[in-house]
Amino acid sequence: MKTFSIYTYLFLSHLLIVLPTAQASDLPNLLTATDIDGDIETEVAGGISVNQGAYQQQVTQYLCDEVTVAGEMAIDPTHVGQTADIFVWAEATLPPDETLYYFMLDEGLKAILLWDQVPAYLAAFIPKVTLKSVESVTMYQGQFIYPGTLKVFLVIV
Repeated sequence: MKTFSIYTYLFLSHLLIVLPTAQASDLPNLLTATDIDGDIETEVAGGISVNQGAYQQQVTQYLCDEVTVAGEMAIDPTHVGQTADIFVWAEATLPPDETLYYFMLDEGLKAILLWDQVPAYLAAFIPKVTLKSVESVTMYQGQFIYPGTLKVFLVIV
C-alpha cells in the first residue's frame, strides 16, 4: 500500500498585497502574508481535498484517491482590475530516490513540466489574468500517479 503526502504552501509576490478582510471559504490558513513595507498582513489559504473531503494543509493518501489542490487570496484594491500572471510550481521527492525535483504547471494544466528553477523559464499557469478582489485557483484535480512528497507553491505577479 503506497501513500502520497502533500504539503501545500502558498506564497504571495511582493508586487501584490493581500488584505486582512480575506476570508477563504473552506481552505485552511497557511501563512501570514505581509506587504513589502510591512503595513498590511493577512492569512493566505490553501490545501488539498481527498475524495471530496475537507481541505487540509497536509495529507497522506492512496494513489487511487481523487484529490483537489486549491488556493485562495484577497488582492489589494489598488491592484484589482490590473493584469497579472499566476504561477504554480512544486518540489517533489519520488522514492526510492530522495533527489529533489522541481515541476511547473504550464498554461491551463496542459502539462506538468520539469523546471530548472530559473525564474525566467517558469511558465505562467494562468497568464494575463485580470485580478478580482479574491483570486481562487484550482491547481490540480485528479489522481497522483507516483508516491512521494510534494510541496506546492502559488505566486501572483
